[in-house]
Amino acid sequence: MKKEYHFEFEVLIADFEAFNVFVTKQAYKKGRLYRIAIGCALMLIGFFNFYISDFTFKTDFVALFVVGFIWVFFIPMLTQRSVKKRARTLVKNARPGALIGFRDMLISSEHIWYKSELYDNKLKWGVIQKVEQMPQHVLLFLADTSALIIPMAVIGDTNAVSEFVDFANQQIDKSQNKDEIASHLVG
Repeated sequence: MKKEYHFEFEVLIADFEAFNVFVTKQAYKKGRLYRIAIGCALMLIGFFNFYISDFTFKTDFVALFVVGFIWVFFIPMLTQRSVKKRARTLVKNARPGALIGFRDMLISSEHIWYKSELYDNKLKWGVIQKVEQMPQHVLLFLADTSALIIPMAVIGDTNAVSEFVDFANQQIDKSQNKDEIASHLVG
C-alpha cells in the first residue's frame, strides 16, 4: 500500500512572514563569515586610526568602529522587521490566492498535487530540493527562496511530523536516482 498525505489548510500572512524570516536567516548564516570579516576590518581600521592619532577620539575612529559593530551584530537582528514588512507588501501586491489562502495538498510517493484559488498543479519529487522543519511549519523547497509551506498543526503531533519529514526526504533521495530523473524529463 502506498503512503499518501492529504492536507487542507489556510496559508496565512503569519505563515508567509515566518517563511521569509527563515529564508533570510539562512542567507545570513551562509554570509556570516563575510559579514564578520567586513565588520572586523572596519573596526580594525578604526582602531588603527585611533592608534595613529595618539589614542585621541576622532570622528573617523568612532564612525568606523560603530559601523563595523553595527554591521556584525545589529544588521541581522534589524532585518527581521523589514523582512516581515516586505512579506506583507508582497502579499498585498500579489494576486489573491497566489501567496496566501486555501491549499489542498495530496502528497504521495509519486507526486505532490496542490491546489489553491489560482493553481492546480502536480509536481514530481525531482523538483523538490530539500525539506526543512521550522518550529511551526514544514517547508518543501522548490528553490532557495521558494517553498510549499505546510503548517505543522495540519500534519499532526510531533511523531506524525517527523514521519512526514522522513517520508519526504526518502522521496527526494529516490528522485536523485538517474532513472527517476529521466522519467521526470520524459513525462
